Amino acid sequence: MVLVTSELISGGLKAIHTMTQTGQWECFANNKTWTYFHYDHFSVGCASEEYPLSVGGYKGTVFKGLYDGHDGARFSTCDNDFDKAHFTCAIISKCGWWYYVCDAINPSTRGVTMAIQ
Repeated sequence: MVLVTSELISGGLKAIHTMTQTGQWECFANNKTWTYFHYDHFSVGCASEEYPLSVGGYKGTVFKGLYDGHDGARFSTCDNDFDKAHFTCAIISKCGWWYYVCDAINPSTRGVTMAIQ
């Protein structure tokens, strides 16, 4: 299991891409009080494609429609905004992520535990 932190995301996208190209990987997160998500399938594409996310098999307590947009999402940062919001989610969250529309859970969310296994 690899714990996902904002530091890992900001410096380790290439490593996450390499790691998830072989084998079966899952991603999950929760804050133990209000919400969680879990994907049975998780992988990250290459840098030349802005590290697109491939996910499937969603389970969670968050409205599923909110997370349907993650599959195929490109990695957004403060200076590369690929989310669907009318503003830059990475600036608001202070963390790069595969945003759909400024998600409730990402590695910078206070109290969240997130891992890839």
